Amino acid sequence: MRGGPFMTHTLAGIDTALWDITGKLWGVPVYRLLGGPTRDKVRFYPTPSATKIGVGPQPFSGTPQQIEAIVKSVEDARTKVGPDGIVMFDAHCALPPPFLIQLASAIKPSELLYIEEPAVPGNIEVFKRLKQHISIPLAVGEQARTIWDVIGYLQEGCADILEVDCAHTGGITQLRIYLQLKLSVWCKLFKFGKSYIRLRY
Repeated sequence: MRGGPFMTHTLAGIDTALWDITGKLWGVPVYRLLGGPTRDKVRFYPTPSATKIGVGPQPFSGTPQQIEAIVKSVEDARTKVGPDGIVMFDAHCALPPPFLIQLASAIKPSELLYIEEPAVPGNIEVFKRLKQHISIPLAVGEQARTIWDVIGYLQEGCADILEVDCAHTGGITQLRIYLQLKLSVWCKLFKFGKSYIRLRY
């Protein structure tokens, strides 16, 4: 998209403001405009029963020692939250696909909720390969800027969970389009909350 992230962030601010203005004109909170509440509580992390761990960029060579170190951190997290808790793993697009495939096999017994951002966006063939070899659900879309950035994941069945941020992808209106698309291919949609938008409640 011409303008890149700056353009989509700007559009998101305008779109969200228009939703907020509409809610004020009608005298209702934005969630009412969107159809009303569907649940009375929302799960979040970190909590004593939910945690996410991950790795950052570093000089990986994919040695058994490196895999063992990450596996241990996942196992420690599982021990900390208990068998009924939630553990998530964020790959931060930093692990080469062969390394991540090996790692996913090793951490499978820890029963992760998902592996987030398994690869750098842009090459759908890499995601197809990862999905073919990894049974843990894959969460993608954090870096998406338009619907075209995620439609390939849905068409190819590479996404179990979409983690899109309405402040990155054009606003609430665009988020509704994501929701409609995910219903057509069945995957979960998580509202990714890195960017905080204040709406009228």
